[in-house]
Amino acid sequence: MNGRFVAAAVLLVTTSFFACSSDETSGTGGAGAGSSQQSSLPCDVAAVIATCTSCHATAHPSGGVRIAGRDDLLAVSSIDASQTVADRSIARMKDAASPMPPGAPLAADQIAVFEAWVAGGMPAGDCDGVGGAPPVEVVCTSKTYWMRGDEGSEDMHPGHACLDCHKKELGADAGKFPFAGTVFPTAHEEYDCNGIGGSTVVITEADGTTHTIPVRASGNFVLESEAAVAWPIRAEVRRDGKVAAMQDPVDSGDCNSCHTALGAEGAPGRITPP
Repeated sequence: MNGRFVAAAVLLVTTSFFACSSDETSGTGGAGAGSSQQSSLPCDVAAVIATCTSCHATAHPSGGVRIAGRDDLLAVSSIDASQTVADRSIARMKDAASPMPPGAPLAADQIAVFEAWVAGGMPAGDCDGVGGAPPVEVVCTSKTYWMRGDEGSEDMHPGHACLDCHKKELGADAGKFPFAGTVFPTAHEEYDCNGIGGSTVVITEADGTTHTIPVRASGNFVLESEAAVAWPIRAEVRRDGKVAAMQDPVDSGDCNSCHTALGAEGAPGRITPP
């Protein structure tokens, strides 16, 4: 789900992504510490890694490798001590069965750029953020996290692309959940970090059908329905009489797939209340 929410003159930075997972935890960084800054990376390499930092800007308590700069990539892999995190990254990029990023494998030329840099000894560069963009700090405002793994709950894995994960785990049954996402207090919040409740998400289908979905204390919202959806849809977040409305209609109800920690598909970050 991409697009932007606006409330009066306030731009509500929100919006997608690929479901994120990892098979190792980096030895650098940590929950609540880190940013998207591609520190000490050449700009062409930073541009490739930018596709990873939508999910891997930080490591969090439930596990997840941090890939936010050269030091992270130089770290020893917790899966194979003979490899660096960069080596493992290449293996996952090329893994046809379970590629990273999931659902949207990198192009061969992108992998070639990263692989050549690794083969050349991972020399330092001077690109602070892709294209010289300033670093973005990714935080966990609530300082509380989902710690129960894949134990089924409406509060599980805040910030992750719910529907993408459900499709992988539930197959055809994933269609019972047409809309899901997480509302956070700020635009750049970590994965599995609990969001903020107290607001309502209103979805309007192309045929005028509306769905009012309460946001849970974890920040998560989800609608269970087997009815066909009339795409595209529009979304609003309502709180205390104020409304933040998405400017453009979208054809996906997997809100966190665009509203990532750093933003994807034109979305500048997480869904936040007005």
